Amino acid sequence: MPDVRPPVLQAETAARLDEYRKFRHRIRNIYATNLDPDRMAPLVTGLPILWPAIQQELIAFAVFLGSLAEADAG
Repeated sequence: MPDVRPPVLQAETAARLDEYRKFRHRIRNIYATNLDPDRMAPLVTGLPILWPAIQQELIAFAVFLGSLAEADAG
């Protein structure tokens, strides 16, 4: 909705998070006994790199929402 509001997460961040969503889906539906450590390793090592981007984008969106609230109040 680019004419209404900015995205909560940038497309690249959302795409990177999709791998974690897929992992969660597998765990919920296949059970933890079928985990492959080699397939999990990139997720484990990638999260500390991905988290700052997620945090920054969520804060930016919260600031946007705060500015809307201030505009409505004033």
